[in-house]
Amino acid sequence: MKVEKMLKLYNIFIALFQIIMILLLFMAVYPLAIQGIRIEEIGEPDITFDGNSIILKVPVKIINGGFYDINDITLSYILTNSTSEFLKDSQYLGSIKGGEDAVIPLLVNMDLKKIYEMEAPDFYHFFHQDTLEANFTLSLKYLLDMVYFTTEYNTILTWKPPIKGYSMGENYRFFMNSTGLYLTIPFTLDTASYLWGDANIMGDVFASNNKIGMMNASLPLGKVYDGKIYLHFFTLDNLLNKSQKLELRGNFYLLNFSFPINFEYRWSAPLANFSYFIRNNSLFYSFADESPQNLDLVVNVTYYKANTIIGNDTQRLYVASGSSVKDQIDFPSENFDKIVLTLYDAISGISHQEVTEL
Repeated sequence: MKVEKMLKLYNIFIALFQIIMILLLFMAVYPLAIQGIRIEEIGEPDITFDGNSIILKVPVKIINGGFYDINDITLSYILTNSTSEFLKDSQYLGSIKGGEDAVIPLLVNMDLKKIYEMEAPDFYHFFHQDTLEANFTLSLKYLLDMVYFTTEYNTILTWKPPIKGYSMGENYRFFMNSTGLYLTIPFTLDTASYLWGDANIMGDVFASNNKIGMMNASLPLGKVYDGKIYLHFFTLDNLLNKSQKLELRGNFYLLNFSFPINFEYRWSAPLANFSYFIRNNSLFYSFADESPQNLDLVVNVTYYKANTIIGNDTQRLYVASGSSVKDQIDFPSENFDKIVLTLYDAISGISHQEVTEL
């Protein structure tokens, strides 16, 4: 019995001794092992777009200077700006073998739908740059998965908005055909280089709160687009002879999202303040070309008697943008009871007509 007890005590002693030695070895190796793990920033974030999310890839080097593998690396991150928490998430990154280094992109997935819903109706981060403080926490296992510990990495990220800016120019061009009056207006759209595809603008044109036309444009993304948007007026509503403020109301469609836009635009009439009168045997007329476009006018007066044309007179006028016209047409000696005054621009195709019964 004594021998059995002694053997049992001996086995217990050996087991305790082994546990103590393992603990002593672990305590000696652990600090060195932890010191052998470092995280280093190696470059600027790469930005890509997958159609739904903007993805920041923050490249870091994880240095495993120890003998054991780093396993089950998990990343958690929190992005904050000067006012609030902007985004938080986590992801699994894999493992790194002992004695090796690995460059791992810390992926920050910015779901634009979430940002859109979070920031409506101002959509601040779609249009404005921001500075974000990023806290990355790496959780990992080490020493044959016996050690679980975390390490933090902090950096500053610059948020580059999808839409850097847009503006509408003043020097429009116009032309007229059988379906109405058309304007092409200079428009600049500056979007981030990581975008692809097209954006669209659609809406309506109002004068004194009356709908008089439509606007539309298709704009390529990923560069500075310096092109045009198009306005189609289906009613002239005194546009040719009255300069006035127009309102362009619509939506900017980009990345499957809709952003309201509202512009005030100054229409400057090509035949501004047009007027005419008859005195003695002459017709006097005047106007100012307030538009940004020169005019090559054909001015025609047609004479009628009993609804039958008995003659006409024609003048050709070159009118420079910003200039005024005062002119007259002398009547023929024949008797007539109606005159039709027509002004036609050979460049744009605009036409204005006045009928006078005598």
